[in-house]
Amino acid sequence: MIRREVFGQACASPSGLLGLAAGTVAAICLAPAAGAGVMYRVERLDTFDGPQGFRALARAVNDSGVVAGDATRRVGTAGNDFPAVRWEANTSLPTELDSSRSGLPDGIGWGINNAGDIVGAAMAQNLVRRPFRWAAGGTAATELGSLPATPFVDAHARAINDRGDVVGYQRNFGIRWPAGGTAATPLGNLGTGPTGSAEVFAYAINESGDAVGSAADFQQSGGRGRAVVWPAGGTAAVLGVHVHLLRHLFTCDSSSSCP
Repeated sequence: MIRREVFGQACASPSGLLGLAAGTVAAICLAPAAGAGVMYRVERLDTFDGPQGFRALARAVNDSGVVAGDATRRVGTAGNDFPAVRWEANTSLPTELDSSRSGLPDGIGWGINNAGDIVGAAMAQNLVRRPFRWAAGGTAATELGSLPATPFVDAHARAINDRGDVVGYQRNFGIRWPAGGTAATPLGNLGTGPTGSAEVFAYAINESGDAVGSAADFQQSGGRGRAVVWPAGGTAAVLGVHVHLLRHLFTCDSSSSCP
């Protein structure tokens, strides 16, 4: 069976739709192999408090069915912790990832690669989110570097490829972190606004190292958002990424045929 992720959407079933409330229950779909017909069923991914917990969010899944995200754990009578978590394949209970740099577990598991490495963000001691990586099978957090900025600027690691390259952003500036390293490299922009903000966000990276995201075009369109790609090994933003190109970057390989 193939585990397929659902992000607040729904799974088709012979009897209709199995609805999922966005932002409340983390779930994945189990589907038969391609060509065996369309039949899905929902598998619940629980909080630390089981089905009655407050909230669980599944944000990414790898080819082995390991899921990254975040889930709540009830504390006392009126509060919840929000640590980043991993759900192992074929299990519904989460494993907590170290997200307690501030003393209060508060993290997000944004991305996962096929090795099982997870990237995301966690609250630091100054109560801003910092970018982190959690190695496959472990729970210890490695903080990734950030760009020079004021102390009160959130940063997120959003995606990781199988080689270990990571992309994300810090406030409004895109970042790439090389495999095995923690130093932050800024990604190129399409100009900056009157306040110096570039409004660049990197969301995904493929196995070749090409990253994609968005950038405000202050050079030609007065700051309107544009889809961009940062080619592997470079930092220059390429304007006007076509959907067809994105499809080839992220879904086509030597074993598949794409138009």
